[in-house]
Amino acid sequence: MKRPTSLTLFAGHPAVTLPIMAAGCFTLYAAYAGENIIVGAIGFAFMARTMKAHEEARLYRLWHRAWNGMAAPDPARERQRRANRLGLFLGVVAMAAMLFIAGSDDPQAALIGTLFIGAGGIGLAMMLRALWRRLRRPKLAKATATPIVTAIARPLMPVPSLRDAYLGLPIYCRQVLGIDA
Repeated sequence: MKRPTSLTLFAGHPAVTLPIMAAGCFTLYAAYAGENIIVGAIGFAFMARTMKAHEEARLYRLWHRAWNGMAAPDPARERQRRANRLGLFLGVVAMAAMLFIAGSDDPQAALIGTLFIGAGGIGLAMMLRALWRRLRRPKLAKATATPIVTAIARPLMPVPSLRDAYLGLPIYCRQVLGIDA
C-alpha cells in the first residue's frame, strides 16, 4: 500500500482529528444559531477533509500493522508503548484532579476538570477493554524452522536414459564429446 502524504497522516491522527471535529461542530452550531453561515460551511469542509484523511491514515496504519505483524514482535518496543499509554493516562488523571481541586472557586476550571476526569474515565475504559482483549487472545505457538525435504521417486515424464540421449546426438556432436558410437 502506498504511504499517504505527511499532511494526510498528520490531519488523520486522532490528536488532530478530534479538535478539528469539535471546532467544526462548533462552527456548524454557530451557523445554525444564525451567527455566520459561511463559517459553518468552511467548518463543514474542514470536517469532511479531516474525516477523509482520518480514514486514509487509519487504513494505512491497519495495513502497516498487519505488514509488520508478519515479522517477529519486538517485546521491548511493546513494553515502551504500554508504558507511554500508562503515563499519558496518569497525566490526564492528575491534571483533572488538579483542575477540579483548583476549580472549586472558578466554575470554568471546574468544567475543564470535569472534562478531563471524563476523558480519564474513557481512557481507563479503553485500557481495560484492551487488557480484556489481550487476556482473551489465544497464545500462539512459536514457529520453528524445519527444513523441507522433497524426494521424487521417479520422473514425472518419460525420460530417455543417458546412453540413449548421447546416441541420439548427431555424429559431429559425439565426436566433439569424445563418445564412440
